[in-house]
Amino acid sequence: MRERLEDTREGVTQKFKIIARAEDGSGVYEVKGYVQSGLYADGRLGEVFIKIGKPGSSEAVYDAWATSTSIALQRGATVDELMQKFLNTRFEPSGAVVDVAGIKRCTSPLDLVARWILAKYGTKVEDET
Repeated sequence: MRERLEDTREGVTQKFKIIARAEDGSGVYEVKGYVQSGLYADGRLGEVFIKIGKPGSSEAVYDAWATSTSIALQRGATVDELMQKFLNTRFEPSGAVVDVAGIKRCTSPLDLVARWILAKYGTKVEDET
């Protein structure tokens, strides 16, 4: 059964920046984004939102990932079990991470978000990348 969150809830917003190398080798570029969490009254993670870069087709994919992740959490999936599946996912943008304590590099935005969520809400300690 799905455990819905209260209409008014606490949460955290984390700003991040990925410094990525262009696939064609023409230089580097920055991708800015935010990950937001929504919490149950007892402090458990209950929802996730991701906003990355400019609006477009990739934004829809991140929204779909966040929605399905939130529903899984609300139906009883553990943070550790769920986020472990997204560690080291590889796709662009990837590279150095700025503005996120304890995370220096990522292999994709989902890798970055999974590492942040595990560090903030998980029970297992992950190695820094």
